[in-house]
Amino acid sequence: MTTPEFLQQLRDAGVTLYLADNGRLRLKGPKAALTNYLRATLTEYLPEIVHLFNERAAIMQYDGALHHEDAEQHAALDIVGTTP
Repeated sequence: MTTPEFLQQLRDAGVTLYLADNGRLRLKGPKAALTNYLRATLTEYLPEIVHLFNERAAIMQYDGALHHEDAEQHAALDIVGTTP
């Protein structure tokens, strides 16, 4: 399974990732939706999700001439599909 497929699996379960004000990726959704399998898989994919996020934010900051905070918000929307 690819990282985008896993992110879609989370969304299908009603769980979304978002960028919190402190810059950390957070989970939002019903507690029952985050099964042990999804928790374990999230732990496995988290480094790749963070890498994709940082890479996308850097590209948006450089190519899009965005301020760092704006680039992070756009990257979060692009990678995880939502912002706070």
